[in-house]
Amino acid sequence: MKLREKRDRQLAALKPLGELINSEKCTDWLAAELHAGSSPACPACGKAPTGSTLEKLQEGHRIRCQACGKGWNIWSGTLFEGAKITPVDFILMRVGLAGGLDFTGLMELTGRHAQCVTAWTKKIQEFDSSQKLGGHDGPE
Repeated sequence: MKLREKRDRQLAALKPLGELINSEKCTDWLAAELHAGSSPACPACGKAPTGSTLEKLQEGHRIRCQACGKGWNIWSGTLFEGAKITPVDFILMRVGLAGGLDFTGLMELTGRHAQCVTAWTKKIQEFDSSQKLGGHDGPE
């Protein structure tokens, strides 16, 4: 089978995932994985938020640390800090890589440009090899 035919078959199988993946569950799962199963903590002082501040953080809001006053969000101090990629695209790229999809296929799957796919392919490989995965299989 030619490379293009193989990519087309892989893309046909993976394309619907982008619409089927639950964005909220994907975000929750990825945030938990990035924080290694523990409560997120302020990247400046290490204090974990509590009460309504923790709830706001978990809802995706930017909060102000109750101890030091630094503003941060769930992605601060992780590979997603300042990222322009969504958790859904991260998961799509990760699945595509695991399925053997080539570089061009990853671009087609996510609709991202070459520079983004190059950078995130490296970050995903680092993420997977860092053993930070808490034993979860992915979003439920």
